[in-house]
Amino acid sequence: MSTLPVRRHALGLPAGSVRAAHLLVIVGVTCALVVNPMELAIAIPPYLVYLLFLMLGHYFASHGVTIATRDDPQASPLYLPGGTVRLVVILALAAALGWKLYQNPESLREQFDRTLDELKSQPYLPL
Repeated sequence: MSTLPVRRHALGLPAGSVRAAHLLVIVGVTCALVVNPMELAIAIPPYLVYLLFLMLGHYFASHGVTIATRDDPQASPLYLPGGTVRLVVILALAAALGWKLYQNPESLREQFDRTLDELKSQPYLPL
């Protein structure tokens, strides 16, 4: 009877680590653009908006399928406790939006409007 081969993951890290690192970088860049301290609201580029939603969906959908569950002896992504990456992503996005809403709500509204205008001007970008 043959045994199953040992599963290897990218860079020798636990399953989902590269995916988690990509997601954290994309969320970090998006949060940095949201909390931009300049008076002029910078529109978030459409490709970054689509990439953010794509990575959020990909990370959260794959969790529990390819990433270790709590009862699994394998390590969680980036060797962090289970659920840490999800918590960091949600807190970072909520904190960035909450801080901008508290600090300068008019700038946040203007940034959303400019971002939506950019998205409308590039309707075929998702394709």
